[in-house]
Amino acid sequence: MQFVPADRRDTHIPCRHIRLTERGDTVNSFYEWGTEEELETALEHWLNQTIHELEMDGLALKQIA
Repeated sequence: MQFVPADRRDTHIPCRHIRLTERGDTVNSFYEWGTEEELETALEHWLNQTIHELEMDGLALKQIA
C-alpha cells in the first residue's frame, strides 16, 4: 500500500493506481487507453526500478548500522 497514492487506497483495487511511469501512467490508465504490451513494459520497468531502490535502501541501512 505504500506505493498507492493516499487518495486511492480506498478504491476497489488500489494497486491499479500505483504510478508506473514518470508521466503518471497507472495500471488503470493502461487498461483504459493503452495496450497490454505497453502495460507489461511499464510494469516490468517499474518493478525492476523499485526492487533496485529497495535493495539500495537496504544496503544504506546496513552501512549506517
